[in-house]
Amino acid sequence: MLKDRLNIKFKTMQQRQSALSKQPAAKQLLQQLGLQIDERICLMKGRLFYPINQTISPAPNKANNNHQRGWWARPDEFKHLFNKAPLQWRPLSKNQWLAPQHNKHSDVNHRAEGILHYFLNEHQQRPLCIVGFSQDESLSNELERGFLVAKDWANNINIVDNRDSN
Repeated sequence: MLKDRLNIKFKTMQQRQSALSKQPAAKQLLQQLGLQIDERICLMKGRLFYPINQTISPAPNKANNNHQRGWWARPDEFKHLFNKAPLQWRPLSKNQWLAPQHNKHSDVNHRAEGILHYFLNEHQQRPLCIVGFSQDESLSNELERGFLVAKDWANNINIVDNRDSN
């Protein structure tokens, strides 16, 4: 279902938006400006998220090999990988998802256990986008980006997830 929605968005961009230069008004304006469109391409900005143990997977067909990557993890997977990691975590609101994040001293960050507690007790109805920073205050760029998801989340969005659901 999610894949279908993405395909529809891409087809809309490919068939409608990229063809706007063929419209009479656009053709006239381009001619007045002395411009000619030789090639049309569609670029979709964003980050692709992979299962946390597959973040080195090859890029999907038509995706740039150097695209931004993130991960998704169930609470037990996240805890296993990050419980002892020297990282601080911050939940992101939807309007922060595309932008790179920087850690400020005034931000409220959590250790892995704290962000898991927040997710499990207040946010588990939908995935939670989180960003991880070093505890070293001199380093402010994000080091990790991912989504915490409920144990059965794949069932709710109609995709197949063949990994163990421990």
